[in-house]
Amino acid sequence: MEIFGIYHDDLMVGFAAYVLDESGDLNLTRFMIDQAHQGKGYGKAALQEVIQQMQNNFDNKEVWLSLHPDNNAAIRLYTAAGFVITEVGLESADEIFLKLTF
Repeated sequence: MEIFGIYHDDLMVGFAAYVLDESGDLNLTRFMIDQAHQGKGYGKAALQEVIQQMQNNFDNKEVWLSLHPDNNAAIRLYTAAGFVITEVGLESADEIFLKLTF
């Protein structure tokens, strides 16, 4: 698992983690921006950096993540970065899966 702090200058504003799982899939398992720092562009910039890191370090051409279907802000962030909703309710009714192909 790769774990990252997301900083603005010396202030930690968020956290990200991804993993190459046992089946060989890349999964963005955590991506959070502190509520006090949301809406300032940190999430968009950090997501692009994390995606670039995955592209540079792995041969996989897909990244997966899951989230609650009511998390509209996250859905907007991820779809703007190129993720596509691929599964709804695969493991539970309150979870959707998104995939980024690069």
